[in-house]
Amino acid sequence: MKKKTGKVRLLIAGIIFFSLGSFTAFSIIGYKNNPNKSIESSDNKKQESENSKKNSKDKEANNNDKNKDEQSQSETKDPITAGKDQPFTQDTAKAREVMEMLKTRVDSDKEKKIAYLTFDDGPSTTVTPLVLDILKENNIKATFFVLGTSIEKSEKSKELLKRIANEGHTIGNHTYSHDYKLLYPNRTVNPKSFLEDLEKNNKAISQVLGEGSESKIIRFPGGHASWKGTAEVDKLLEEKGFVYIEWNSLIGDAEGKKRNKDELIERFKETRKYVASDSDLVILMHDTYGKEKTAKALPEIINILKSEGYEFSTLH
Repeated sequence: MKKKTGKVRLLIAGIIFFSLGSFTAFSIIGYKNNPNKSIESSDNKKQESENSKKNSKDKEANNNDKNKDEQSQSETKDPITAGKDQPFTQDTAKAREVMEMLKTRVDSDKEKKIAYLTFDDGPSTTVTPLVLDILKENNIKATFFVLGTSIEKSEKSKELLKRIANEGHTIGNHTYSHDYKLLYPNRTVNPKSFLEDLEKNNKAISQVLGEGSESKIIRFPGGHASWKGTAEVDKLLEEKGFVYIEWNSLIGDAEGKKRNKDELIERFKETRKYVASDSDLVILMHDTYGKEKTAKALPEIINILKSEGYEFSTLH
């Protein structure tokens, strides 16, 4: 009996030993077949992390490039048509110099002679296009002192205002109404009415050209020197940043008597007698309805000025 029991115990021990050996062998074989399994898993996680960081940087770089492109496009917009995000702004520094020159009759720059061609009371659908064509042919920029009543006369008038601005000319404010009774009762400036009419005209301008296109360069209808009581309005204009421009030469196209082309040119030459030969010129002309003769005289006036060594400029 003892002999049989010993054999059984020996058999059980052998089975246990065999099972343990097999498990160990299989584990060793599994490790040998894939010894880098845990390392590959770690490397994959590391690679995924690096790829994520790289993609994030690439995305950020693309966004930066996109922002730069958008900024560049914004900076190159036409200031007249750029819209509300980039309104057109008017620099009055040159106009102030001209205003002082006209007051004192002393030029600050004697090295060159400048002629400022100015046109009042437009735009008109009959004369303004003719004037613009002549200026374009001669590559000359001018200043147009416009009226709100002229701007609002028709859709074509509004398009002409856009053309004036888009072709690089300066737009000046000549009041909305040009109404002497409203602006100068008893030939005395009414500051309240005058300023309100200026602002009304600027509103008419900005409704066509967009916010920020309002003009701070103004001309009094009839001229500043024609009216009494200007001291108060001058102070208010200065406070609000307005600059008024007179003239020291004209062609006589609004002096009552109707003149033909040759007579306008002769009148221009006459007014030159009262200005120093080396002085800058601010020439008063009109581009309103009925001033076709002004457009006909303009090419010869330009040629006269060129022959005398004048350069041309706008008031801003």
